[in-house]
Amino acid sequence: MTKHNLIKDVVHGLTSTGFRISCCEGIRSSFDVLARRGDLVLVIKVLSNIDGFTQSTSRELKQVAAIIKAVPLVVGYKTKRELLRDGVLYLRYGVHVVNTKTFLELLENKLPRVYAIRGDYCVCINPEELARKRMELGLSQRELAEKLGISKQSIYRYESTGRVSMDIAQKLLRIMEDDFLEPVKVLESSFTSHFHFVNEQKYITKLKRMVFRKFKEFGLTPALTNAPFDLVAIDRAEKKRERKKDVFTVVSNDPCRMQHKVEIVEEISEMLDSYSICISNRKLRTSLVLKPSLLEKMSEKAELWEYLE
Repeated sequence: MTKHNLIKDVVHGLTSTGFRISCCEGIRSSFDVLARRGDLVLVIKVLSNIDGFTQSTSRELKQVAAIIKAVPLVVGYKTKRELLRDGVLYLRYGVHVVNTKTFLELLENKLPRVYAIRGDYCVCINPEELARKRMELGLSQRELAEKLGISKQSIYRYESTGRVSMDIAQKLLRIMEDDFLEPVKVLESSFTSHFHFVNEQKYITKLKRMVFRKFKEFGLTPALTNAPFDLVAIDRAEKKRERKKDVFTVVSNDPCRMQHKVEIVEEISEMLDSYSICISNRKLRTSLVLKPSLLEKMSEKAELWEYLE
């Protein structure tokens, strides 16, 4: 299964379930698809082999997700050893990973109950319900452990964490004659609420450095990204005001694919009800190109807002 075909399946699934989407295929970016339905925003990385999802790409994806208050997700096809299983949730560097079928089920609110950790398949159970049912049957932790052929400490752990291996879960269901399995609410999960922005890149152009500096001078919080937008300026001072918007910014004088990037950023900013701007000396087919020399002359944030509006 090629990445291109995977992206086609992801985009079709999103649009058929009411999402607005922006596809970044063909552009170097930490995500391939950005989607929004109501208040739910997804940033999705698509990979044929998920072993290509490294710690650094995870950090870049979570950086973007934190900025726009989105759920990061990876949709993949296989690892180097096996195909990703249907209905199984994987975790790579703090980001949920699913195959296409599981992803499409998620969009229909059919939540997975099985997840993989370091090669083992586990399920989530309701620990309070397990403890209640055990006591209802008159079983101590030790007695239940003996029935399962495990230690009392394992029962204590199950009733504390709710994480149980697949084979033990099946035995528990037979003994208890009850279903304690809990679905994993993937699209409600946030791995980014306390994410610390990292503004370190191996190479940053002189133009990006100037824009970053000017945004900081305006009292904005700029964050460098690996995305169609080169950085996002966040106006923390405007949080309590109705007008608060982020500024998605393309910063480049490189003509290669620049027009396409700007079009995608305009699409994304419109979806997220934010501003977009391109800072460049080049002429583009867009109404919002700000020359670096004009930005340099601005002395306060109000001048930038006036230009944007």
